[in-house]
Amino acid sequence: AAAAARQAIGDVVTADRLMARVQIETAQGATVVDPQNQAKVTKEIAKALTVLAKGDDKRSSGKYDKAMDDYKKAWEHTVHAMKEAEKPAKGKK
Repeated sequence: AAAAARQAIGDVVTADRLMARVQIETAQGATVVDPQNQAKVTKEIAKALTVLAKGDDKRSSGKYDKAMDDYKKAWEHTVHAMKEAEKPAKGKK
């Protein structure tokens, strides 16, 4: 039973990481509507990649709950990146 529980937890952590990674790739491929927002988009993606790597370190140390927190934060950074990418140029809606 304990082995099955560990496997289930590992599977959930893997799924969380995959969702964060796919979202990062989506943000990396996003078209930035206003070029002035490119720096913000790039910064958020960089933050996401950094936090994803931290999550990977925690995952490999068996700190699954902390890894999941980092994967969530990585995903949140990509959400911010996408919002910045989609913003119209100031004065244009």
